[in-house]
Amino acid sequence: MARGIGKLIGFELPENFKAPFFFQNFGDLWRRWHLTFSLWIRDYIYIPLGGSRKGEFKTSINLIVTFMLGGLWHGANLNFLIWGLLTGIYLSLERLFEVQNWKVFPEIPYIKPILRYLFVLLVYSISWTFFFTPNFNSAISSIVRILTFQKGQSLTGLETGMYMLFFLFLFHVSEEWPERYSVPERWRVGLLPILGLLILFIMVGMNAGNADFFYSRF
Repeated sequence: MARGIGKLIGFELPENFKAPFFFQNFGDLWRRWHLTFSLWIRDYIYIPLGGSRKGEFKTSINLIVTFMLGGLWHGANLNFLIWGLLTGIYLSLERLFEVQNWKVFPEIPYIKPILRYLFVLLVYSISWTFFFTPNFNSAISSIVRILTFQKGQSLTGLETGMYMLFFLFLFHVSEEWPERYSVPERWRVGLLPILGLLILFIMVGMNAGNADFFYSRF
């Protein structure tokens, strides 16, 4: 939305998310998520610390320190610090497994990428729980409920949500393979405004109250 508004007034803002839910592993997910922030902490924290030039152990320490400081950038809060710590650990362990050629999932075509995707999504969701909850106790309570399959908040607007997921999938496809799946130029003038209005109506229909844009606090 920000990039679209920027184009309307003559600004070309940098791309910030690149089909993030089409990730293949932890590193790929982070390379697709919040690109401007990722590049900033890479250039101003990770590389000055030594980056990956001083051995695997020092690289792991650099990753963990970088993401912990990145967490504190979001706010002086224990939850943000833990989110950064876990993210750094995930990336460090994944790098270690790749360097040592350790296998986690069976080498079965089509099955391995599915298992890996679900594993990354589950484990990363745990760290994101700390990011999106107000305090440590709330995060732990939420994680316990998730892992023990306890009842959570009631799910409302399921049908509308499925429509939104479908449009999100199409958007990801067009971002991932623009040369193959982008809307042809001759259709854009008539089709894209209609799709935009349709998505807007669905979003309005999903609105169950006031919800601020999360990243507006940063």
